[in-house]
Amino acid sequence: MKNKSEAPQKLQQYIVLIQHQYNYISKRICFDGGEYLSKEFRTWCDDKGIIIETTAPYSPSQNGVAEHFNQTLIELSQAMIIACKLPKFIWPEAINHATYIRN
Repeated sequence: MKNKSEAPQKLQQYIVLIQHQYNYISKRICFDGGEYLSKEFRTWCDDKGIIIETTAPYSPSQNGVAEHFNQTLIELSQAMIIACKLPKFIWPEAINHATYIRN
């Protein structure tokens, strides 16, 4: 992305991709604040039945939980790649698998 204004469109494309490739329908999306949420994106989510959750403003503790979870996923995927001696380009699938394990 070149601008933050592209984020809602990219997120819509990603949600549609996940739905078509993995037959998974997103039910909730969590955001840190509302800077990426446009009126059009909120309407699109409402039409799709997707619930938007945002953290409370000025609450770094809520953001810290998300950041810690993301760091855990990265560390798990790196450990799997190193332990199995896999090439680095496989990291997106390692992240998906780490997410599956954590969930």
